[in-house]
Order: sequence, then structure tokens, then C-alpha cells
Amino acid sequence: LEARFERYAFDPGLGCTHCSLLYDAPSRLYWMASNVNRNSTRDLTGTAMTHLRGGQERSNLALFYSRNCADWFMAGLIAYSPDWVHSFHYPHFIIDGDDLLAIVRSHVESPLNEHTVSSNTAGHHNSTAETFHRVRQFRSRANL
Repeated sequence: LEARFERYAFDPGLGCTHCSLLYDAPSRLYWMASNVNRNSTRDLTGTAMTHLRGGQERSNLALFYSRNCADWFMAGLIAYSPDWVHSFHYPHFIIDGDDLLAIVRSHVESPLNEHTVSSNTAGHHNSTAETFHRVRQFRSRANL
């Protein structure tokens, strides 16, 4: 097997977290889970997220698809929180029939910790959970 460099390509969300990518033979598409920003120019001064730049938002984990790993299209959200303190990152997923299953390192409310949203635990690497997500009939989300 020989590989050669083709070109650099823009992958949505890679500026703020790791993504997960896999090829799905039935759809002949590449699928990726990665974070997207609601507002990459937002001023986070005075919030619990002051230590982050606006482009590092992780409260939106999106599903993307591509035919060539260069041109990506959003298929929808896998996980979302209206609160910037909550986060979903480092996703890993597999295909189970017609569904996409994802396990995601997350910072969410926990019944074991009343202070989940305090500024002391707002760092994305102070995650409180692994969350499981199922995207049913994920192939139908591709607008082909």
C-alpha cells in the first residue's frame, strides 16, 4: 500500500478538539464527529470559560460526512448543551447496523457532584463522565 500527500484540507472543529473519523462502505462516505462553534468570535471575558478562546467551544458535538475527506457537510448534532461550561469531546464511534454509536468524554451535571458547573471544574479536561449517544438511521442524515 502506497500513500502520497494530496493537499491540506479544512476539517470543521479540529481547532478545538480531537475528532473521530470512519469510512462507511454502504454509504460510500466518511463520517466524522467533531465540535463546532456557535460563535467563534465570542468574548468569554468574565465567564467561567475565560481561559478559552471563542474558537474552543466544546458544547456542540456535530456529525459530518464527506465523499473525499476534504469537503465536509454537517449532518446534525450528536450532543448539545446551551451552557458553555458543559462539554462533549474526544468522541469515538462505531457503526451498529443503521445506527451510529458514540462514546464521548463529557463534562455534564452529575448527581454525585453538586458543584459540576463551578469555575473550578469548568476546564474541559476535568470531565465528569463518559456519555453514550445513538444516532439512529445516521445514513439518512446525508443530504446527497
